Amino acid sequence: MKIIYSLFFLIMICYNLSGQCGSKIDPFSKEKIDYYDFWSGKVYYELSGDSLSLSLGFWYGGQSDIVLPQGTELLISLENGEILSLKTIEKTEPVVTGIADQNYGRILTIYTMKFSLDIETLNIFAAEKLTYLRFQHPTIGNFDTDLNENSDKEFGKAITKGAKCILKQMTN
Repeated sequence: MKIIYSLFFLIMICYNLSGQCGSKIDPFSKEKIDYYDFWSGKVYYELSGDSLSLSLGFWYGGQSDIVLPQGTELLISLENGEILSLKTIEKTEPVVTGIADQNYGRILTIYTMKFSLDIETLNIFAAEKLTYLRFQHPTIGNFDTDLNENSDKEFGKAITKGAKCILKQMTN
């Protein structure tokens, strides 16, 4: 039985890490919504009508109750040396959670920042390699994510893969 649970858990991890590209219909407006979802919202693109948004989840090791204001800037460094800037379109509430097993316990704060995107930025995300992300946290200072580090490589790849997914959905 333990093997079945382990296999199921492994399949779920692989499914979440692969990212899902698809479409759904809003049950109320009947509007088509194209989306890309990586790891249950860590990277989430949504195209609805003329509105295109990107949500990115950042995990902070520790507890924080600081709300990031609307307009918080995210800097994105590209491999070609270009720096892009996005600003959040709404305030970002922290979500505090814990993870634990019999040997390990840790408190995490998750910030899921939402941005409005234009087609030009979406094309850049699809074509260029992202190398670094940075936003200013009011109490800890620069919150940096190196997309070349082993633990965050998939995060950067998912941003690119999601952009390609949405571009493909736009042509269908």
